[in-house]
Amino acid sequence: MFKESFWRLLTQGINTILGVITSVIVNRLLGPTYKGTYVIVILTISTMYSFGNLGIVQAMAYHAAKRIYPRERLWTFGVFFALVWGPILGLIGLLVIFLLPQQILHLDNLGKIFITLAALTISTQLISGYLRYYLLGYQEFRLFNISDILKNLLAAGISVGLLFVLKNKLLAIYLAWLTVQFVNMSYLILITKQPWSLPRMFIKGMLVENLKYGFKVYATNLLQFLNYRLDQFVLNYFLGSGQVGLYSVAVGLGEYVWQISDAVQTILFPKVASTSESSATIMTARVNRNTLLMTAITALFLGVFGYWLIYFLYGSEFLPSYSGLLWLLPGIVAFTVVKILYSDLAGRGHPEIGSYITGGAVIATLIFDFLLIPKGGLVGAAQASTLAYTVSAIFCVIVYINITKVNILLLLIPQREDFQAYLDIMKNVLTKKVKVLQKPNGRHL
Repeated sequence: MFKESFWRLLTQGINTILGVITSVIVNRLLGPTYKGTYVIVILTISTMYSFGNLGIVQAMAYHAAKRIYPRERLWTFGVFFALVWGPILGLIGLLVIFLLPQQILHLDNLGKIFITLAALTISTQLISGYLRYYLLGYQEFRLFNISDILKNLLAAGISVGLLFVLKNKLLAIYLAWLTVQFVNMSYLILITKQPWSLPRMFIKGMLVENLKYGFKVYATNLLQFLNYRLDQFVLNYFLGSGQVGLYSVAVGLGEYVWQISDAVQTILFPKVASTSESSATIMTARVNRNTLLMTAITALFLGVFGYWLIYFLYGSEFLPSYSGLLWLLPGIVAFTVVKILYSDLAGRGHPEIGSYITGGAVIATLIFDFLLIPKGGLVGAAQASTLAYTVSAIFCVIVYINITKVNILLLLIPQREDFQAYLDIMKNVLTKKVKVLQKPNGRHL
């Protein structure tokens, strides 16, 4: 588990660097208002995807980890389902979007055109999502990590290139986004390709089984997405895209703190799914308390240096984002617990439990958003998110303890053995460095 988590964390570190480079250039060229417009457009597409993936993403990973179906049948199911369902989903999504009152999304003509193109080609996103988790379920972590790095590398290169070539910066970033989706899908098909196995697939009831598991996790994933992003839609509705642009910088920086927990939870899910419940409980408790500690330290560092980081990366016009960042960080640390424990529960075959927890958090988010955003702006949005994240974490811990009977101190508080493990790792690293600096006869270089 440590080895896979380390490589996943390294991958996310590389992705973070690429993401920061892209973010700096995009934010500086677009400014707060245009950045806010772009954020709302991409969030609209992401919402459509979240509503329409039906939990098949996690179902693919779960069935792959359990080795229930032959690889070629599972692969065929994912690709075929995305090709059939994608156009239907796109048309439904467009109908809903264009029936909404204009003041909710504040879309201009270019945004409407882009959303139409993205909706009609949403099968590319579905295929990419299904095949990524197909790799994850089979624990092909190397290919999984490489695909993520290549996608972010493409996003950085294509976005920067088009932004400097085209005069219309919003058009450039929209075209870059569409191009990356197509290239990423093509690459994932290439590295995972299996023989087509359509007829027997449906005879064996794969559609029903994948949807059965998918619907268990579907509500949780959808509600979790809304829990993350609902505040930006509400902020846009009350105060416009300028505030969204500023708030998106606070959110983007704050969520980099989740790189540790995201790396761990990605590996934890298939590990729990393929091990006994007692072993999974011990493993998850150790993982959760140590991830929480590292996340808190990272958040503290970002809180102290965040002001100067925003100024250096994005310029003085984005400095109001810092106040939002400070209010977001406590909630981001708290929600780390939800990410880890939810992966454990989903790996045990109980993903539906997360929907009850996250559903309560979404209700709390809505209440806090409408209470705090109209007067508080981006700070109110950050406060609402932190309150909702904290509520989620408290309920998640209570539910997990009731299911597993694990001691709350073992779940949340680092133990002496953890610090001893850190010391052992440091000693091993230092010992290896000493050996490298010595000749075979023992003399120093």
